[in-house]
Amino acid sequence: MREHINVAQRIEEIIPVLQGMLTGRYAIALGGSYAKGYMDEHSDLDFYVYTDGVKPLEERRSILSAIADADQSCHIDEHIEGTLWGGCADFYYSGMKVETSVKSIAVYEQAIRECLDGKIFVEPTFWTLSGYYNYICLSEVSFVQPLIDEVGLLTNWKGHVSVYPEKLKKAIIQQFWWKSTFWLDNFHYLSAIERGDFVYASGIAQQTFHSLLQVLLAANEVYFKGDKKIGKQLSELAFCPEPLIHELDFLLGAHQDRMLLKRQRQLLLEITNAVRGYMTDHNWI
Repeated sequence: MREHINVAQRIEEIIPVLQGMLTGRYAIALGGSYAKGYMDEHSDLDFYVYTDGVKPLEERRSILSAIADADQSCHIDEHIEGTLWGGCADFYYSGMKVETSVKSIAVYEQAIRECLDGKIFVEPTFWTLSGYYNYICLSEVSFVQPLIDEVGLLTNWKGHVSVYPEKLKKAIIQQFWWKSTFWLDNFHYLSAIERGDFVYASGIAQQTFHSLLQVLLAANEVYFKGDKKIGKQLSELAFCPEPLIHELDFLLGAHQDRMLLKRQRQLLLEITNAVRGYMTDHNWI
């Protein structure tokens, strides 16, 4: 694992470069695995930047070139408006991958308000496993570590998300619970198991799992932290059916044996029944 002192030094050296690319109000935070405490020797360094605006593209490229490794590719998006996830400034610094997510303050604040009010959606994207959840903004605010926050943006946002929103929980359960149970007794899933169509059947199992994951996190009043290291996220929950922790690889596997596909479905049934019981006890369904 990289020495923490080296990472801290790199953060200190990169911050002024990021500041030089921004206009108006801004806040800069440490994100990704280093903010979540999930980092390992393969982790990159993530910065989340929230700003009123950015300098022209060529000027930002010039600023970044002063610090980026010359022998590695560097990518900067021209615009940060138009999408919740904004734009990026990705480069290498001293051999370490650095990914910078640059978001519009106005767009982000609107998204926070909507998610706190239970207005959620999933944007289809090719660079995430199951789409971009708009309510990831609340999760990001909860775990990022402020580095520069002179105008108090992050302090204010963190205050709004410190308690898991009831409206968000209800909206997530309403949207994802029926998806969690849709396939389990469906003719097409059952027939795929019988014919040993493991690609189709495993796709259904994985789709069911990702819907269950959203329900389970909401039921635990825990923000979804993204697609990576989901096993660790599950292991930290107060309530989580045992197979999701100890048999996750089997649940997500593409099994070519029909008996294994049947057992995979049976486990999914056991998990959904356990989650149903938990939510019934709490009057959430």
